[in-house]
Amino acid sequence: YRKWLLVVASLQIISFVCETGEINVKIVEGNTIQRYGFQTTETHLSLRKQPERLIGPDVLKPLNGTCFKEHINGYIYSVCPMQNVTQKEEAERWGSFYGVLGVFTDWIIENDTFVGMFYTMGESCANLQDREIKVYFVCDTVTKLANASEPEKCQYRIELHSPLVCLQHAMKVQHLFTDDMYMRWSEVEDMHKTDLLTLQGLQKKKKQLLQNWKILYQKPKQEEKIKKKDAIIQHVDLEKENKFCQVQTTFTSFIEEALNLATNTTEGNRFKTQGRLLAEHFNEYCKEYNPN
Repeated sequence: YRKWLLVVASLQIISFVCETGEINVKIVEGNTIQRYGFQTTETHLSLRKQPERLIGPDVLKPLNGTCFKEHINGYIYSVCPMQNVTQKEEAERWGSFYGVLGVFTDWIIENDTFVGMFYTMGESCANLQDREIKVYFVCDTVTKLANASEPEKCQYRIELHSPLVCLQHAMKVQHLFTDDMYMRWSEVEDMHKTDLLTLQGLQKKKKQLLQNWKILYQKPKQEEKIKKKDAIIQHVDLEKENKFCQVQTTFTSFIEEALNLATNTTEGNRFKTQGRLLAEHFNEYCKEYNPN
């Protein structure tokens, strides 16, 4: 867009009944409707995708169909395990945010242990990036939400405290294995112990097994094709940008030569000023695009 401005210069119902503690989720079909200003009217939300149906720890089954909310740092967070997460700004002001931070997409597994949930495809940010949130499990005597943060732009983090996650052996992926699955898992680990697999190779093999067993999310082949296509398009766009900046270099040189020939009249000086500004804009654009 900026490039074309330079050329012309030269020539966005989940309805939550928010009671204290647990609440039920009601997903309503329809487009997202944002009502800004004071929250005197109901705000309707919709999901951009359906939650993934993955196999998870049996100890977490009591959390199905429930949601938990908490007031943290001026926002109301609602976390629905294996469903979705929303955030609502408490202040009733113009443009206050109420939206979906993400829909359940995958488990977060570390050292063969379920440590959290990953939610993606939330509301878009101003920079068109989708909001995402990671919900980490913390052993506690009560079930509650705590320590919400935004480590990076549109990338959120929050903790779900619960006594359900205190049984460490029940949170291990091996707790879900059949005899055949455990045998295959052991074979892969033995390959690493005998130096037939590097640590990176071991982690990759384990991830593939968990994806095949529907424990971890696996992107559909169509999704992979779209991703590759986008990469090709981006490469083509980069080539176009490079050619544009090559032309810009020649054009800037032409402007400089023309400026040197301009007379010291009022019109000549005005031409010099406008020409130099245009050349500076071109240089600024290409320097930001490609600092080298």
